[in-house]
Amino acid sequence: MEQNVGHILLIDDDEINNFLSREIITLYYPGTNVQSFTDAYSGLEYIQEKIITNASIPGIILLDINMPKMNGWEFLDSLNEPVYRNKITSTIYIYTSSVYDGDIAKARSFSLVKKLLSKPLSKEVLDEIMR
Repeated sequence: MEQNVGHILLIDDDEINNFLSREIITLYYPGTNVQSFTDAYSGLEYIQEKIITNASIPGIILLDINMPKMNGWEFLDSLNEPVYRNKITSTIYIYTSSVYDGDIAKARSFSLVKKLLSKPLSKEVLDEIMR
């Protein structure tokens, strides 16, 4: 499955944060395809649709941890299911306002997670992500 670095998926239950992140991304990286969802389950459905239609999947996923219904950890666990396994090559950044030592350790246990980032998104952090 092809990944597209110019395609970013935001999964955060905070609509304002999604809006601000999308604005920052498109301001500094015009032409970037930014999709956002306010729940992790919808994000999984989006990825599954991309897999089924053999479309390129997001190269970068910014994932909040604390969300209702399905949290970020459950989202990451779901990526180990057969429908996703070996098809997801996205780089995932845990994107949260609460960074605890336990969260950092847990994030390291997921091979797809590159780093834990603190909200809000800044140009400097975005530049690091896009490299």
